[in-house]
Amino acid sequence: MTQLQPIRFEVKLELTSPVLTKAAGAVGLGIDAGMLRDPQGNSAFHFTHIKGKLREAWCELHRLMSQPDPDFMARWLGSESETGGFEPERGELSFDAYWRAKEPPAKPGQVPPRYRVRIDPETGAAADGALLVTESPWPAGAPVTFTGSIHGRLTDEERENLLHWLRRGFNLIPAFGANKGQGFGRLAKATVQDHPDPGTPIKLPSELRSATRVGLRIRPLDPFCFARLATGTQNHFVTKTMIPGAAVIAALARRCRAEPGRFKALEGAIGFVPDSAAAGGNIPPLKLVISEARPVRKDAKERPIVIPLTVVSLPKAGLKDVTHISEPGTVGGEVPTFQVDWKDGDRERAQGLLNPAAEDPHKYLLIRTAIDPGTLTSAEGKLFSMETVVPDECDWLANLDLGEVEDPAPVLRDLAILLTDSLTHLGKTKARASVTIEAPFEPSVKSRPVQGDTVVIHLQTPAALLPDDFSAPSTGDMAELHAAYDLAWRSLSGDTNGSSRCLLLRHFFAAQQLYGGAQWWSRCTPGSTYRPRLMTRAGSVFVLRVQDPAGATALLAQWQRTGLPQLPGIRGGEDWRRNPWIRQKGYGEILVNPDIASALGGAAS
Repeated sequence: MTQLQPIRFEVKLELTSPVLTKAAGAVGLGIDAGMLRDPQGNSAFHFTHIKGKLREAWCELHRLMSQPDPDFMARWLGSESETGGFEPERGELSFDAYWRAKEPPAKPGQVPPRYRVRIDPETGAAADGALLVTESPWPAGAPVTFTGSIHGRLTDEERENLLHWLRRGFNLIPAFGANKGQGFGRLAKATVQDHPDPGTPIKLPSELRSATRVGLRIRPLDPFCFARLATGTQNHFVTKTMIPGAAVIAALARRCRAEPGRFKALEGAIGFVPDSAAAGGNIPPLKLVISEARPVRKDAKERPIVIPLTVVSLPKAGLKDVTHISEPGTVGGEVPTFQVDWKDGDRERAQGLLNPAAEDPHKYLLIRTAIDPGTLTSAEGKLFSMETVVPDECDWLANLDLGEVEDPAPVLRDLAILLTDSLTHLGKTKARASVTIEAPFEPSVKSRPVQGDTVVIHLQTPAALLPDDFSAPSTGDMAELHAAYDLAWRSLSGDTNGSSRCLLLRHFFAAQQLYGGAQWWSRCTPGSTYRPRLMTRAGSVFVLRVQDPAGATALLAQWQRTGLPQLPGIRGGEDWRRNPWIRQKGYGEILVNPDIASALGGAAS
């Protein structure tokens, strides 16, 4: 087996001003088109522009001399999915998100803006309302150097070959940015240098070398986007601030796929098999359970929790936990306001009390468009916007459970070696992230031991707790919903064989949301009738009666470690190919008896 080496290709693009790559949004009083800046305010190109120009240059070289071939371009830069399909092939190279200018822009007023006007072809005069004022960060003719890096894992032969084509491709590009036809962004010289990129070795503490549960501290190196469910528009992606466990598993599996046989123990835990075996349908189950990674201040040790739906805001008493109120009504004579009607102040106060180490990272909006290869202008109907999370000084905390692995030690050794290098291709921006292995992260709110015959379960991530055929009136039929949830907890806790540890529902605070979409339908349920999944949302709270508290303790502890299993008969079951919402990917995470009232500074109602 040939071991791949991590390589960084450092690229310098020496351009001649004027240079412009258009920014979105307000760019200054009286300016119609401004220079794109990174989240720190530096003039920059976004990597998608650099990558697109490189692909364009390689395609032109292929047209002229039949090299490089399409497979070469698809391997390193990726390829689009077929029309109407959802199987894009991601390229193996990772690009720095922003390629920044080495020279600082001129001070305000030092270089005047540039003016452009469209000419009316009939009159030969300036067209009405067609004046364009563009920002001019550098004087005309000034040299401006943009730098960035491309990262990959290659053999020595691949390294030499790729370096050759990177140099040829970049030097073939005549100009970068906008207004290239008017002489903007002319390339004077492109240089590409390759450097080893060995990463940072991870040394596992002795107490973690055979642990069945560890923490993963994730530090993204680039802005990322994990889009929420569809917001009603098809060309705007709103990001979540969390990193899904499924994304981390996919990044690990990608590395295993690149070097099959190098991480054998980890491959077995992930359920990785070569493509030839996968075609036969013989795919082993996932044995890793990776929770959702949540943002915190740098070096924080406690993992934030989801604010439960039982926390209400009262006009005089402030925030209050009403977990044990089973009927609608006032709370201490005051009318409660539930989260659905909260304002920003209520949410910020709850977050500060329950999650003191949590961080709300900044977001940065990108507006992108495809380029028509024939006209080299924006393609019709291809404009889209994407909200991205800026890592800043935040960490993201997740837990990894290896309780289902026969021998965790070799899996952790493989993981430590793999994580010497950054994980790549995270989310829509294909972000990179460094990951370290630490002791498991405890939740920010401590749990109370189960006492008596009552237990409270807080859902931390969405879970499938309703049957596939469940339906209720749009106004919400309380009796039907209660019966469905009661049956779910009975089934999950062993009621099928009359177990004395079964959990019976007393009351609940829950919200539901439909999950699905064309991508899920085509990948997970091909050929079937489209039926979205009704999931119970994170933050839902269930108050349960335990027939045998001692017998249920082990079951609740297991669920708190590895998440809730799938209901019997649910579509896809535990098969990750047919059901993406399984506990191994972070779904169904729970907390048992969290002391919310104490964290809020008062007693529960």
